[in-house]
Amino acid sequence: MTAGPLLDRRIRWETTGDPREPHRVTLDGQTLLIRLGEFPAEALYTLLIDGEVVAEFDAWPALWVR
Repeated sequence: MTAGPLLDRRIRWETTGDPREPHRVTLDGQTLLIRLGEFPAEALYTLLIDGEVVAEFDAWPALWVR
């Protein structure tokens, strides 16, 4: 799984309770996690799939539900 198609896919994220990594979901057998960056020095959001960084972005995708 790569980040590109995920940015345009409806995803309903679960809240983790962790302020550094506040959202996660299991999708197609893989664990996706959102990590918050030290904005503006870093991207606001980092997407990890099974622990590996696959994308960094500053705007929350319109189809993603928190």
